[in-house]
Amino acid sequence: MLTWHRRILLPAVALVPLLAACAAPADQAAAPSGKAAPGFPYTVANCGVKTTYQAPPKRAVTMNQHVTEVMLALGLEKSLVGTAYLDDRILPAYKKAYDAVPVLAKEYPSKEALLAANPDFVYGGYASAFDAKAGRGRDDLKATGIDSRLNMEYCPSGASSLADLYREVDEVARTGVPERVA
Repeated sequence: MLTWHRRILLPAVALVPLLAACAAPADQAAAPSGKAAPGFPYTVANCGVKTTYQAPPKRAVTMNQHVTEVMLALGLEKSLVGTAYLDDRILPAYKKAYDAVPVLAKEYPSKEALLAANPDFVYGGYASAFDAKAGRGRDDLKATGIDSRLNMEYCPSGASSLADLYREVDEVARTGVPERVA
């Protein structure tokens, strides 16, 4: 049986190949020396946190399965240096890519384990991924030079819509594979 977030996410993820069909290869996002990568800098407000990305993240950690699958659907497995909190079987389409990503912890990694992966970006599916008491707060990460994103359906501002789900995928694509954004 599919969990509720998969029932919502699957239709949106199914659109990703359509966006990618006319895309340039992900490795073209690298900038020539001294110039910004195409689409950068890119500023986004996410759940009350404003972030300006100067370039696509190169060392990302995902902190919940559904955001891991968003990254994999976008073809960003090469930038993943860690994942955590797998709570269901990985979708068959992403199994091979997922198996190549180091699992940092069965649930959430400790602050030390997270920092040992040397991420430049942490993408959490639930607000609990950024537990300040555990040293993983978004402000704490930013202070160490690590950008973060919370899946917007778990922003404290309330309910989200299908349009928000599409916006989530679009904004993650902009930070990782901007050439794929329609």
